[in-house]
Amino acid sequence: MKKTLALATSIAVLAGIWTIFVLNVGSIGSIPFILWPTFVGWAAFFYLGANVVGMRNGLVQLSTGVILSGLFIWLYAALKLSDPNFIILGIFVFIVAWPITALSGFNNLWAAVPAGFCGAACWFGVSGMLPTASPLIVTIATLIPLFSGEVLAWLSLWIVGVLMPEKKAAAVAA
Repeated sequence: MKKTLALATSIAVLAGIWTIFVLNVGSIGSIPFILWPTFVGWAAFFYLGANVVGMRNGLVQLSTGVILSGLFIWLYAALKLSDPNFIILGIFVFIVAWPITALSGFNNLWAAVPAGFCGAACWFGVSGMLPTASPLIVTIATLIPLFSGEVLAWLSLWIVGVLMPEKKAAAVAA
């Protein structure tokens, strides 16, 4: 079997098992267990190189997008401003988007800018699914599946490595 087919099989099996698990568990205490951000985290792992460095950078930027979104939307809601044209909200989105991008010039940990925007998008998507939840609950409910997706992606690749180990090149006689 080619490695691509083995990886596709590994991903499909894990994705199916994970879907069954998440939909049957439903929540972790008061935190709803949301399925779809798992696949965003999973994709980020492969987009960023399918290795430990990419996983680390993906987790950092996914988390940055999620946490900044939760923090600034909490602040926006706490201010209870009249904003019928969403101008102030637009400014808050600017405040979220700018550091996601600008931090990439500060340190390689934040080099995965698209993952930061994926994290922010996931936060807003989960927020739309949980309209009465606090920003903290939305943040946690977003981070859990994103982190799970990164781990499942790593696991899917690890399984292929175990089942189809790389053959060592024969030593060349000197």
